[in-house]
Amino acid sequence: MEYILPTIAQEAINRASDEDIAYLYHMADSLKDKQFHTSSELMNALMEIYSYAFSLLNNVYVSSLFTQMMDFILVAVPDYSLRKNEFQKNMAFIGNMLSVILKAILKKDSKVLKKTIKYLIHTISKKTQSYIQRIIDEEKTTFHPMPFYWYYEKEALYQNVIIDIFMDIHNGVYLKHKELPSLEQLAKKQNVSLRTSRKAIEVLNHYGIVKTVNGIGSYVNYDAFKKDDFLKNPEVKQNLKQFIDALSALQLCIKGFGPAFIKKISEDDLSKLIDVMEHQKRKIITPMVELLFQRNTCLSEIYRVLNKQLVWFMYLNYFYSFDNKENEYYAYYQLLIEHLKAHHMKKVYELLCEMMETSIHFVKQIYLS
Repeated sequence: MEYILPTIAQEAINRASDEDIAYLYHMADSLKDKQFHTSSELMNALMEIYSYAFSLLNNVYVSSLFTQMMDFILVAVPDYSLRKNEFQKNMAFIGNMLSVILKAILKKDSKVLKKTIKYLIHTISKKTQSYIQRIIDEEKTTFHPMPFYWYYEKEALYQNVIIDIFMDIHNGVYLKHKELPSLEQLAKKQNVSLRTSRKAIEVLNHYGIVKTVNGIGSYVNYDAFKKDDFLKNPEVKQNLKQFIDALSALQLCIKGFGPAFIKKISEDDLSKLIDVMEHQKRKIITPMVELLFQRNTCLSEIYRVLNKQLVWFMYLNYFYSFDNKENEYYAYYQLLIEHLKAHHMKKVYELLCEMMETSIHFVKQIYLS
């Protein structure tokens, strides 16, 4: 949360209307008059404020991610684990930080807000880790960290099958005009029912990506669908929105930890990254994004879920000509590699964010058309 929450809060405040600011201020100000007796009471009160702030971004992944992280924090901080004097000290500290946050909200000063939230979470994190270590030492027990998992994944099971098929088409596993695996094989591969795999193939037929011939099977056939009909499909529109939300959430995460993480890339990892990006057939920034998210197990799980949604961009590859956009993108891509080779890490970060922003803007234009 220390890596990404301050940046997300900053973005939310930047987008907030005067009415939103007034309501956020009221929610935060009301905490000063409340008497909290347990850590859970305090956490739930703070969660309400953050949840409202993040809803201003209108991004389902940002909102659900915050809920997941808060659930893990609440599990890790049971009420009985905080001694009374320590709880009071923490409350005093949070109260002081809250005053600064209130002023920043009123002034719509997103920079001060970001800095204060980062300091608040960093301090609480250190205090919590210190306290947990003390418990471990006193109890003479072994500490086994609980792995983070993002258990809220919005899409239905059949959409998981669709995503898997799309990825295989995109990666050349299923070639154009070639037959797909049977419904039974797809169901076994994804560990779903036959009914679910059948639903996935029906939807792909409806999209025009797959064609099923009774008695023969299904094959990849994305030439048959007209672009205008394609974009009128409400499910297609929703899937493009999922792509926009997922890429926007990834961009917000990178804005949070990117500057610090990019500087810490080792010489060995940098050399491998440059080699991969220079020789990969598809000129994509995925290897670099993956490298950044792999520095933290929680972030790795966040990336896994968000990355699945980026597959929806493949729709556009079938129905749009990207000649101009591809030339612009490849120019950015080559420049990114040059900055990596020259160790211009600040430029690398700026260019990475710019490339993601360009993609988001481009798909938004299609989505709104």
